Amino acid sequence: LKNTAKVKADTQQTIYKELGYKSYPFPFTTPAYLEAYGTLVGLTVPTAKTARVLELGATYGGNIISQALHNPEATFIGVELSQDQVEKGNKIIADAGLDNVSLVQGDIVNFDKSMGTFDYIIAHGLYSWVDDQMKDKILEIIENHLADDGLAYVSYNAYPGWHTMDEVRQLMLFANRDQAQLTHKEKVKHGKTVGSFVGSQILNYENLTERNIKFLGALKSVMQKDDYYIGHDHLEPHNDPCYFYQFNDHLERHNLAYVCDADLTLSMV
Repeated sequence: LKNTAKVKADTQQTIYKELGYKSYPFPFTTPAYLEAYGTLVGLTVPTAKTARVLELGATYGGNIISQALHNPEATFIGVELSQDQVEKGNKIIADAGLDNVSLVQGDIVNFDKSMGTFDYIIAHGLYSWVDDQMKDKILEIIENHLADDGLAYVSYNAYPGWHTMDEVRQLMLFANRDQAQLTHKEKVKHGKTVGSFVGSQILNYENLTERNIKFLGALKSVMQKDDYYIGHDHLEPHNDPCYFYQFNDHLERHNLAYVCDADLTLSMV
């Protein structure tokens, strides 16, 4: 198991080095946003202004660095597997002169329990992209390290919406089934080439176009994305969408409870 974990970690490190990653701020994950949502649904939650915030899978900190800049009294810690990403992020933090945010290189499987508890925990773009053992670990960390009145933000690819996007991922994987000699970056280029060819062939036939209109829309959307996005979302070893009820069942096994969706219109449904 240790050797398997090391292989997975090495694969992830290679992917990040070859493709990089653009780490953006995600407004739904900000402490002020989470505090407001928690209050709106009737909870008493920690004050965002002085919160202690943890982000799992922080990449180079594009999300929490911006949060730290606008919340000088709060404390932010990001845990990230890729050494390359951590070094890049910590340089940005040092150059910006921020002392309330830091990035730590490490595998969350070996999460440092001495880090204590956090008022808010963020796991954006992580849950669906790891194996079942890691999914368990994410929720275990939240279970054990979230303050009693704290909130966690966890994003995942959801069915049924992701069924069509799954077809695009399967096409990308199929295109690279015999391309073990290619680097991950080259596999992305090859997958885009094959995907574009398949799409153009479908468009040659009116009946096929009508029957595959949702697939063509998803394919077009993916083909227009940056290489790093395609590599991480469609050629990663794991991309496991799930239904809401499955995610909710998993939360309950870790003594956690769903509060609301980041998009309140979805919560109302």
